Amino acid sequence: MTVLVEELRDSAQRDGVEKFVVGAVIHSDGSVLVVTRSELDDFLPGIDELPSGGVEVGESLTAALDRELLEEVGFESEVINGDLL
Repeated sequence: MTVLVEELRDSAQRDGVEKFVVGAVIHSDGSVLVVTRSELDDFLPGIDELPSGGVEVGESLTAALDRELLEEVGFESEVINGDLL
């Protein structure tokens, strides 16, 4: 999976993409986790969305996803059979 992620990132950069965002669909027993932005947030306060966030300079996409999940929902992703879970 790491090769695919890096290929996608390289392709996007060649196409002029300058900002990357990661997100996760977390599902269990037919339900999907949705988070609500704080009403104090400067950008789209109160909106419901999937856990997501921007990738920092020099950060891998998987590291960014791990960081965002920890920041937003309090747990880390898992890798099972080569898939980021």
